[in-house]
Amino acid sequence: MAMRPIPLASRTAEGVSAPFSSERLMNMFAEPPEWIPYLPKPGKYSHPKYGTLTITKKRAKAFVDNFTNAVYQDRLPIDAEHQTKLSGALGWITDMRVNDDGSADAKVDWTKRGTQLIEGEQFKYFSPEWFESWNDPATGDLHKDVAIGGALTTRWGIFRALWLL
Repeated sequence: MAMRPIPLASRTAEGVSAPFSSERLMNMFAEPPEWIPYLPKPGKYSHPKYGTLTITKKRAKAFVDNFTNAVYQDRLPIDAEHQTKLSGALGWITDMRVNDDGSADAKVDWTKRGTQLIEGEQFKYFSPEWFESWNDPATGDLHKDVAIGGALTTRWGIFRALWLL
């Protein structure tokens, strides 16, 4: 299983330092966003543990299609710091979409606790989580690029901060 943190403050193919558009930034009094960035726009990203990660528009579409077809689950949990067993779900991904720039977003139904943690500024960043390949235990079918959830985090991940809450 590969955990892939995503920057919520930037989405550039060249790197991860450019700011998001203003509609992506959240102030401390804002409600948690309904849609969050899940994958950055296509590019190559370097991570000390996972090496080079390549995101393409085709790959982003595969993640979204697999979610839409409920290959893994019909909704995916968002936890705290990739610790589902400790934190429980702070929100549930209920939909995904590919944007014109090749990035992918996730629609989130936040739990009461998730809302409180975001509004209280305990977490500022989001980190997606996926399997590069996954065998369905019921059918034995192999699926590539399967989103399995994500986490609210306290620090930047591989793509820096995709969004600031």
